[in-house]
Amino acid sequence: MDYYYYDEPENDLEHQAEDYEYDADLVGEESFSDLCKGCIAQTSYQIQQYIIILLSCGLVHVILWEATKRVREVNVLYHLISILCGLLSLWLYVGSSSTVYVLIHIFNICFFLRLVLAININHKGLWACIYTIGCQLLSEIALGEEKFESIRGPLMLVSMKLISVAFDIQDERENFHWSSTLGYLCSPSSLILGPWIPFRTYRDKNKIGSKRWKILKIILYVISSVVFLNLSNCILPWLKQLWNGGLWYRIYLDALAVRCSHYFISYLSHATLLVNCWPPSFHIVKPLEIEFPRSLSTAIRNWNIPMHLWLKSSVFHRVRSSQGRRSHFIAIITTYLVSCLVHGFNYKVHLVLVSLGLFSYFENNLRRTLAQVFNACIEAYPCRGNCKYKHCTRGHSLMSWHSKRQVVMVRLVNFMFSFIAIVQLAYLGIMLNSSNPSSSFIDHLLVWSHMNFFGHWLACAMAIFYVAI
Repeated sequence: MDYYYYDEPENDLEHQAEDYEYDADLVGEESFSDLCKGCIAQTSYQIQQYIIILLSCGLVHVILWEATKRVREVNVLYHLISILCGLLSLWLYVGSSSTVYVLIHIFNICFFLRLVLAININHKGLWACIYTIGCQLLSEIALGEEKFESIRGPLMLVSMKLISVAFDIQDERENFHWSSTLGYLCSPSSLILGPWIPFRTYRDKNKIGSKRWKILKIILYVISSVVFLNLSNCILPWLKQLWNGGLWYRIYLDALAVRCSHYFISYLSHATLLVNCWPPSFHIVKPLEIEFPRSLSTAIRNWNIPMHLWLKSSVFHRVRSSQGRRSHFIAIITTYLVSCLVHGFNYKVHLVLVSLGLFSYFENNLRRTLAQVFNACIEAYPCRGNCKYKHCTRGHSLMSWHSKRQVVMVRLVNFMFSFIAIVQLAYLGIMLNSSNPSSSFIDHLLVWSHMNFFGHWLACAMAIFYVAI
């Protein structure tokens, strides 16, 4: 699960939130008209330049590619155009000095991968993963937190792409070429906001559908991203100020603001993908599956679908296939550990990811055990095809009255776990919404201490119940 766009205190895309005080009285009132004229209008105006940069560079990339299709060595030319347009977008977005840091990181990890291939050692992907993440962590130490924050996203995306290329080469699915690798790493469609895209998708992306529908989708995604940004920055804080609904009301709105911030990034990145001629069916996030989840696991899967696929293919399956009896648990822990390291020295994200991994693990095991005991479809994931359980919510129109009552019970149990997942997402989300400037691990834990670590106690109760049965 990816949270790296939650924490951007120095990024001009979003205003830094004020410190959250759970026992503070919310004072002052602002009309919705004043909110529209002030916060919403100002936020929408400020974000225009970033949207223009992202879409324009992608459009220039497509125009240059279309204009030079008949030139010889077209593949090399295509990669060169991708490199130039990607670096241009990065320069316009973060400035010249930050662009140089990203470029140094790109050449550094590419030279290391080339060295690994020349030596022809075993486990090329593993060595590339260790070196790439290690260099990213050293960059954060060398640059300092404030400077590193402006390039955290691009560095993460470049690192993820290089690691996936290394594993593809290890599995003999790809070969290393400087032009294609650099073009892939610098692609303007995903260098700034993401998402991670497979190397083979980068090479085979020039299958353009209906341009009319594509333009409409781009407009729709841009509008959606602006709406989510205003929800996060303006409307939800205004609702919290408008009515003091208690602790959990404020917690839920704060966590929802964090999620809306992520939806803003996701929909804007989806628009950049479409401008660069990516398939319209490509999914990045599914908000409804997150806001109304069947379980924490379904929320994790749909939070950042491309990164979920990257972790699954590059880490989870590889660790699981190399381990023994406890391979599943070890694979989960390793996956969340790699996700933490990719995010850098960010204690808030580490706390959330580790907690989320443990919460979802015990929830999945408990629900699987209960499903087997009661022969009911109440696992963390919905059934596919023919359900293996006797009591299932599908096909109940032909059931007897007694069976329908059992189906109602199944729905109630699933609803109860969905409600628990919503509560846990709110509990975890406030950690990411806090803007405590201190990087102390203990200071970050104080955010959850205001709720007496309710979410962790709830997860412990589920784990004890699972062990007991």
